[in-house]
Parts: sequence; structure tokens; C-alpha cells
Amino acid sequence: MTAPITRRFPTTQYSEPTPLSLGALKERRISMLIQGESGSGKSHMVCTMPQPIIVGSTDPNLSVPTGFMHGGIDLTLYPLRTWADFEWFVRRTKNREWGAATVALDSYTFVGDRLVLEKMDDPNSTKSDGNLKLQVWSHVKNDQWEAVMDLVSATGPQAGKPSYHVVVTIHEREEYEKTVIPTSSGEPQFLSKLTAVQPSVPGGLREGFGRMFDCVFIAQQQSVSEKQSNGTMKVAGSRRVLWSVPPDQLRTTKDGVGGVKGTGGLDVLPPTVPNTWTELCAAWSADPTTMRRLK
Repeated sequence: MTAPITRRFPTTQYSEPTPLSLGALKERRISMLIQGESGSGKSHMVCTMPQPIIVGSTDPNLSVPTGFMHGGIDLTLYPLRTWADFEWFVRRTKNREWGAATVALDSYTFVGDRLVLEKMDDPNSTKSDGNLKLQVWSHVKNDQWEAVMDLVSATGPQAGKPSYHVVVTIHEREEYEKTVIPTSSGEPQFLSKLTAVQPSVPGGLREGFGRMFDCVFIAQQQSVSEKQSNGTMKVAGSRRVLWSVPPDQLRTTKDGVGGVKGTGGLDVLPPTVPNTWTELCAAWSADPTTMRRLK
């Protein structure tokens, strides 16, 4: 039987919060959520981040990171198959136990679903219809929220320990709204309207999931066409981009790093940037190693 849910309250003795100095804040690294459908370039972006790169992978298709590793990229893969695996990965990240510049989770979609399924295996946690009891779901949601907060906390400075860029990839989930249409026969018809495309995480977390990250980007692979001598257009290849401005009204993005010149912040990104860390930093007018503004 699945072990009962335990709350993630800290067990160490309480100590008062202390303010962060401006110097410490300048050492802070970036947390990013990369959202997109399969094949959109999420894993590609992860593999272009500062090295060494530690990746907790839930995806059985490892062709992208394997290709980068063959090309000499300093990247280490850890397969995550259970919620316990993920908590181990989060714990090592929060405690700064990696010798890394970047820590990535690719992707969160499996992790969130895995915890829900593991709890549904416990008959004491489910209702008669097979869904989780309200109290159990509240604990499950809280466990997920705190785990992600612990993960992204590793971007901040900690005395005597390294900080990391933290990147989390996520698949997309379409949200529909059903409308009842009356008919002359008396039999109602239902019209489904696509209302949002959100991160694919269990319900109750979707709308607020991106708030935990400095930046939320949409990854997309676009076709590149060229004009032929006869005047027709032909697909000549593809390019990977990150949307910093939503490509439609169904999605949301966030650039919590860009700012205004002269205030210490970085440049505001254009609507799309090439899908690599170096080119993203160039659009921010930032040094890709230190993330400080280039003069």
C-alpha cells in the first residue's frame, strides 16, 4: 500500500529571515519555465545552458541530450521515474549538492501526474468515484507547490554554496469551455470552445504555475520557406524560437529579468528570440556567464 501523505514542514529550528544585500542579489541566477508541445525545442534550450548541466529527465526519448553529450557538452542525466526520485532531485538541488552551473527538470508534466497516480493507488485516499479525497488533493497540491519552490530557490545566494540557473520544461494542456445550445427538438447540443493553453500540470496548479519562475517562455519550431525561381514558396528548413510575448491570446509568458536601460536591469526582449542561452542573453544585453549588463 502507498505510504500516507506527509506534510513537508521543516524540521530544523526556526531562525529569523535576514535581508539580502544588493551584492548577494547580483549573484542570483535565473529560473525559467519553458512551455511547448513535443518537438518544440524545450530540451534543446536546456542543453544550451551554462555548463556543467545536471538534468533530471522524465522523458524516455533522450535523443536531444544524447546528441549534445556526443558533441562534448558537459551534461549529466538522471532518470526520474517516481515522485520519490523527484524529491531526491529537489533535495540535492536545494542543498546545493551539484557541481553544476545549470540544473534542469525535463519535464515536470510526468512528475505531477505521477504523484497523483501514486496517491490514487491508495484506497484510503480516494472517493467512491476513484478521484482523490479533497483533503488528500490539498496535500498533493501543496507537496507539488513546495517542491517546485524548493527547486527554484537554488537560484538564490547561500553562504559558502553555489547557486544555479534552474530550468523546468513543461508540456501544454488545452482548456475548453462547454456551451449549451438549445435546439428545436429539445435535445441540447454542446459547443466546446478552446479558452486557454496552459502548463500541463494537475488542476489547481495550472494558472499559478508560472508565477514561481523569473521567466516563462513558449518554445516553438517554425518552418522556414524560400522563394523559388518560378515564384512558388518551398519549405527550406526550420528554426527554433522562444516566444517572450504570447504568440496568441490563449497562452501567457513572462520576462521577469528584462528591464529598462540605466536602472541596472536588462533589455526587454523582442517578441521572439533564437532558442539558445547565448542568443537569449544577447537579446537581454547580458553577459551569458555572469548575467550582468554588457556596457
